[in-house]
Amino acid sequence: MVTTRASTAAPTPSPAGSALEIDPVSKARTITHMNKDHAADMSAILRHHARLSEAQAADAEMLDLDLATMTIRSAAGVQHVALDPPMGTWSDRRTRLADMTIEARAALGLPPPAEGGGAAAVAWYPPQGVGILSFTGVIWYFVSATLVLSGHARPGSGLWQFAKAIHFPGGPETYVWLVRFLLVPMIAIHVAEAVYMARSRLAPAQVPVVSTVWLLWVATTFFEGVTAWQRWDRLVLRKQKKA
Repeated sequence: MVTTRASTAAPTPSPAGSALEIDPVSKARTITHMNKDHAADMSAILRHHARLSEAQAADAEMLDLDLATMTIRSAAGVQHVALDPPMGTWSDRRTRLADMTIEARAALGLPPPAEGGGAAAVAWYPPQGVGILSFTGVIWYFVSATLVLSGHARPGSGLWQFAKAIHFPGGPETYVWLVRFLLVPMIAIHVAEAVYMARSRLAPAQVPVVSTVWLLWVATTFFEGVTAWQRWDRLVLRKQKKA
C-alpha cells in the first residue's frame, strides 16, 4: 500500500494582507499620519486609481491598509484600492504610498508632493474679531434682501420697524430702496472674493475642491470678505511656514 503524507512545511503566506505580518501599532500610526497630513494625496489616489471625480474624492480618510488593499472613505463612500502588485512586506508601505501618490498626481496634472511629505492638512478657522462683525453684517444684509424681495418689507413689518428703531437716514423707505440697489453689487463682490480665496489660497494649499474644509472657507469668505483672507494668512499660512 502506498500512503500519501501531507507536507509538514508551513505554507508560504500570501501577500494579500496577512494580519500576522502587520504590526498593529505601526499600522495605526500610518493611518493616523495619512489622515492628518496626506488627505489631498489620498484624494488624488482615488481620482486616479478609483476613477472618482474631484467632488467624489473629497474628504478622503483612510480606514484600513494591508499588503494588498487600501480602504479609503470619501464623499462618494468607501473605496477599496488594490495595491498592484501587493506589497511583499509591511515595511514597503511608505515607498508604495509615495509611489502611488506621485503616479496619481502626475496623471492628474498636479504638482508632486513636497519634499519630505505631502501637503499639510489645512484646518478651517471661524470668523474672529472684526471678521465676526463683517460676517454678521453681510448675513443681516441678505436677510433684509430676502424680506424685501419676498414682499415682507411693508409698513408695520419687523424690518420696517427695525429701520425706524435705528433711525435709518431717510427712514424705512430709503432702507428698502438701498437694499434693492445694493443687491447685484453685493452678490458680485462677494462671489469674486470667494473665488479669489479658492484660487489664491485653497488651490495652492491643495485643499480638495468641495471638501468640507474647502466649502467652509469659501462660504465664510462669501459672507465675510477680506477678513477671511487675512485670517487665512495669519493662521494657516503662518502655520505652514513654521512646518
